[in-house]
Amino acid sequence: MKKVIIFIVVLGLVAIGTSYLLKPAHKEVKPAKLLPADTLLMVELVNLEKSIDGFKSGKLGQKLKEIDLTGVMQNLEVPIKAIEEYEKTKSAVLSTLDSMLFKELFGQETVLAVLPPKIDHLTPEGLKKALGRKPSVAWC
Repeated sequence: MKKVIIFIVVLGLVAIGTSYLLKPAHKEVKPAKLLPADTLLMVELVNLEKSIDGFKSGKLGQKLKEIDLTGVMQNLEVPIKAIEEYEKTKSAVLSTLDSMLFKELFGQETVLAVLPPKIDHLTPEGLKKALGRKPSVAWC
């Protein structure tokens, strides 16, 4: 009889432990609640990986892929240094979009937010300071 009671107690403890381990570790938080009230713009992207893949395989994505921007730049006589910089940037962006890290970090749900700059005084000096530039001329 004691063995049956001990078995039922152990089974109950295992069930409680299993339910504790299987429940989600965090509560879902809406991104809008984390942003300050004076946020200028918030864009929420859901399933970004599928959206990018859909765009690439769509008509517009295929047409954009056909455009040879390097050739266009050469025809417009753009300096070679600028063309090389474009090629480096293009390959960096494409490799980033195809990387597993990007897909893990931004594949499910991504939120982009534009926050207002902190402006001390609404003067040219205050605006330059908010943009991270030193005022070059004092305005009165």
